[in-house]
Amino acid sequence: CLGDVRSYDSVHRAVEGIETVFHLAALIAIPYSYQTPSSYVDTNVQGSLNVMQACLNHKVKRLVHTSTSEVYGTAQTVPINENHPLQGQSPYSASKIGADMMAMSFNRSFDLPVSILRPFNTYGPRHTYDVIPKFIRLALEGKPLTIYGDGLQTRDFTYIEDMVEAFLVMGSHPKAAGRSINFGTGVDVSIKRTAKWIKKLAGSNSP
Repeated sequence: CLGDVRSYDSVHRAVEGIETVFHLAALIAIPYSYQTPSSYVDTNVQGSLNVMQACLNHKVKRLVHTSTSEVYGTAQTVPINENHPLQGQSPYSASKIGADMMAMSFNRSFDLPVSILRPFNTYGPRHTYDVIPKFIRLALEGKPLTIYGDGLQTRDFTYIEDMVEAFLVMGSHPKAAGRSINFGTGVDVSIKRTAKWIKKLAGSNSP
């Protein structure tokens, strides 16, 4: 079913007859959100509202709403847990916070069985955007692996198969409805260390 998440009719047709909905439709790429913030609100907030309304109307058994670790902004405490304050540090993160709040309002107001999953830096096959695929491509091409800052900033990289399992749990566990849950490894790795590992594995002489 092809359509646009910003169109309720498209979402309505896609959800009809479905028991479990995994909602991953979103505009990402933080830098672009500074240039066209309204498009992020249209897609991430209004689009999510369309999904929630369709799921409510079709009485789905579970909606898994995909959030992001970006809703926490710069970490005030490490590790980041679900009680960490939400901080809209970019139009993108603000739009995702808005979508999360809308999801919880549908749970509280209409008993929509929605679960919010907050992934941390997923990587794996067919990943084309973000740190790891960029470093792999540059290392294989023998080009410099550019690191901004001192490279000591850290990320929690989670393999795609583990993240898929997280989605399946959120889509089926009876205690997941009405909750926002972080998913990651719980281990932070610096960008600099990540670059060195990729260089070594690729047998690359990239600086």
